[in-house]
Amino acid sequence: MYVTMYLIKFIKFYLYRFLQDMVKLLGPIEKVTWHLCGAKYPTLNLVYPYMELLKKGFASKNNEIVKTYINLIYGENFEYLPPVSTNGLLQKVQAAIYLSMDELWAVPTDIALVVTFLDLRFKHFNWSTEEKQNKA
Repeated sequence: MYVTMYLIKFIKFYLYRFLQDMVKLLGPIEKVTWHLCGAKYPTLNLVYPYMELLKKGFASKNNEIVKTYINLIYGENFEYLPPVSTNGLLQKVQAAIYLSMDELWAVPTDIALVVTFLDLRFKHFNWSTEEKQNKA
């Protein structure tokens, strides 16, 4: 009986900790959503820097390449309906979000950079890489 109660407390703690980490991981998306929904005119010059910040935030901290992220999500030997494992789930969610944004957020970079450069709200360029700053 004692072991069962201890196990239940451990599972509750683990689940609570996991949910806290998931909320922390998805927090930047909520913040960007609030900024874009609150904008009177969410045009490309407003959306582009936020999307770049999100991509930078979800990019791998270990300089992993896209193939590594794909292997993280699907595994080396993909099977039909493999058993569910929660090991590394936060990293998998981060990888999936980054890959989705990288694939689906393919705007003409040069045009978006110029449009954003002309917007006074984003003159500081902290959302961009040094290479893109010099290009603009």
